[in-house]
Amino acid sequence: MAGDLAEGGGLEPEGRSGAMMQERFYPAECAAFPAGREEVLLRNRNAGETLILPAAQYGLFRFLTGCISLDGHLETLVQADRYGFALDVLRRLLTGWVESGLLRPEALLSAEKKSSKDHKRGGLSAAVITADRPESLKKWLESRTGHSDFSGPRIPLYVFDGSGNSDNAKRNRKITADLGKDYPGPLVYFGEEEKRLFRDSLAAACSLDGISPQLLDFALHGPGDGAGFVRTGANRNTALLAAGRGRTWYSDDDLYYRIFSHPGAVGEGRRFEAGGYSELKFFASQGELRDYFVAMENYNLPREILSRLGEPLKLDEAGREDLAALSPETARVIEGGEALIGAVSAGYCGARWFTDSFFIDSRRYFSDDDIYLDKRRYSASVLSGLNIHAPRMPVVRDGLNLQGGSLALEGTLELPAWFPLDRQEDSCFGMMFLACNPQVRAMYLPAALYHDPEVDKPDLSGTDRDLLPGPGRMNHMILGDFVRQFVSESAEGRLQEAAQKYIRTASLGQTSFREYLRAQYTKYSDSRIEFIDRLLDIYNDEPGWWAESLTSYRDALTAGVKDPLAGLPGGYQEWLKLYGELLEAWPVIRERAASLAGENQLC
Repeated sequence: MAGDLAEGGGLEPEGRSGAMMQERFYPAECAAFPAGREEVLLRNRNAGETLILPAAQYGLFRFLTGCISLDGHLETLVQADRYGFALDVLRRLLTGWVESGLLRPEALLSAEKKSSKDHKRGGLSAAVITADRPESLKKWLESRTGHSDFSGPRIPLYVFDGSGNSDNAKRNRKITADLGKDYPGPLVYFGEEEKRLFRDSLAAACSLDGISPQLLDFALHGPGDGAGFVRTGANRNTALLAAGRGRTWYSDDDLYYRIFSHPGAVGEGRRFEAGGYSELKFFASQGELRDYFVAMENYNLPREILSRLGEPLKLDEAGREDLAALSPETARVIEGGEALIGAVSAGYCGARWFTDSFFIDSRRYFSDDDIYLDKRRYSASVLSGLNIHAPRMPVVRDGLNLQGGSLALEGTLELPAWFPLDRQEDSCFGMMFLACNPQVRAMYLPAALYHDPEVDKPDLSGTDRDLLPGPGRMNHMILGDFVRQFVSESAEGRLQEAAQKYIRTASLGQTSFREYLRAQYTKYSDSRIEFIDRLLDIYNDEPGWWAESLTSYRDALTAGVKDPLAGLPGGYQEWLKLYGELLEAWPVIRERAASLAGENQLC
């Protein structure tokens, strides 16, 4: 059967025109429930209807994705079929699903919708999250204040400084003041003194709501007993609250405004993806990277962000959409007229942004194979981590991944609080943001900002690994468990669900709490070990240096199962409870912050 499909033979359906097989259809988003031993109760969320299907039919239907021709769906069924159905039977299944509304015509995605919200065009502010890196901050500001993409429209720039060193804070304040003298737009520094005044004003505004100042301190500074952990999440909370309800582009301080992309990248068109990472390529040296990337000198990134952020997600009437990987979930919200772009992200070009060489090792299946076959280049790539990470055309994605290094957010949406300390704060925020806003999708632009490779990064070349999760990574595992259990359809309801799950979990007895964390780590490690074993099997454990690195990572994961809580501080359970209480109060806190007037508010 696979051979017939590959050759295009025998695809004309009996009683149906060949033209229909070329029309594009997409699967409805469905929820399935057992209805006996051999039947499934299927809730068609697009149509609001419930059907009963034979379990064997549903076993095939669930493999369908994308808005593609029936011929394309037929190929998917042939590949997924373990029952040995004849082609005519599979064709009849497809046409039956069309008639029942389980497969839906592309025209439903293009129909004019009545938007439930008024999408007014607003301005864009840019905020940098920095701490104890004056030289990086200076380069960040110089690359923007001296560029017409920012100075022309007078984009407000804000510096959120979480420096723990007072000398660095003074230098950052002076750098901001000096560069602000010639910048035509606002350039505002937000350091510890400004944060204290903002916190006091916010505490007064929240006092009538019963929100304690201590909860605000946790949000803006992190826990008092969290010494030794970075407070990037707390600094991001300050920026998010100060931004009010405006559109804001948040950036790390080592991402300078120099834009590159892959050869052949285009700014036109749009591709839909279910999840994962943008196109990624690794390099052994900066010379290799320079020889590869293409400078995008005329790509106005702020303008591109502003033209998309907060806009309803509609199909392009010109038909320049790649819908082959359109997920049923995204198709449903587009069909219902609810979908919008709530986040826009640019990629990175230069230094790495990952913390273990496992990321390089694990991308072999999705990347150019050459670097994994040359030990010298592989070792140099692991040591340098140099990469370019961006799509080749604009991509809309519904996966639960967002990177905070260059992220523009629509402030009118339900934006959750960041976990205030340790790493992984951006991936946790992205997961909760997209899970709490089921109508929201993120857009990734074919533009990679220069990620300074001169900023110190930990060495990845060793094979001795300690993979015990810290507070941030463990929070990522916990949150992954929570978002799979959401019941509410509203953003507000889902945020409160998350809040209560944190509070209840952190209120468990110590033994039960530790067993819960152990179970989450075990699920995490098991899934990674399974993936590693599959990769090693695909490539027959070759070459040895690559297999050795993966095996080292697998062994460290296995060792971590013995005591996955050894990397967590004693106060972690209380921190999770405080975070749950913060999420519970967060909508009110944001509302009060948005109402505050002041020169440091991003409005």
